[in-house]
Amino acid sequence: MNTLVLDPERQTLRYACFSQASRRAVLEGTRDLACGPQSDKHSLLSALRDIQHQCAARTGRHSADIVAIRTPYGGSAFTRTTLITEQVVALLATIASEAPLHLPGLLVLIEACQEVFPSRSIVVAFETAFFVSLPAREHLYALDAHTPTSTAPRRYGFHGLLHEAACAQVLRLTRTLHRGALPRILSLCLEPGPELAAVAGGRPIMVTGGATPLEGIPGQTSCGQIDPAIVTALAQ
Repeated sequence: MNTLVLDPERQTLRYACFSQASRRAVLEGTRDLACGPQSDKHSLLSALRDIQHQCAARTGRHSADIVAIRTPYGGSAFTRTTLITEQVVALLATIASEAPLHLPGLLVLIEACQEVFPSRSIVVAFETAFFVSLPAREHLYALDAHTPTSTAPRRYGFHGLLHEAACAQVLRLTRTLHRGALPRILSLCLEPGPELAAVAGGRPIMVTGGATPLEGIPGQTSCGQIDPAIVTALAQ
């Protein structure tokens, strides 16, 4: 079984192909390609067909058996990696306005994948899914009590796939060492956008990420959480 993993950015499409025989990618690369709000389906189709031919040449199979797409945002609607169906596409369309830089382009990419890889399974992995179950005290902001829950911003982490994988590895190691209790874990993603997550019982209980990339720990290209009045003071 071959798996093609796609990581769309606003101006690039990263990809990697994995075969059943190896945990390492047999093919990986990056295409300069708009995958955000300005996605062009024709360009995506051309790139995907070329990637398909490269994967077939490396693996000896006609095409990928599974296509997995990473996306930063799934909102509270998606709590795990999800198989694409008509109902899932419709749900993504309804929440597209919550992540206008990512979800509209994702929908175009899904449609292109369905044409290039017909009858193949397509799954989407959401960075936010790991953090949907954050306790209310962690994911809620101090907003007016009358603000509708459906429209109020909430805290998510932006590197849930990395934190989830890191914690799963820790749990595998502790089982190997025959330790009974589940460990309490601090998972740190360094870049891009440093983020710290606290995990207990296998589930996140705190994360430094916020409703937007501005909140959290200072990074190479982001200031992190600061007093909002600083912006006004600097402007003056």
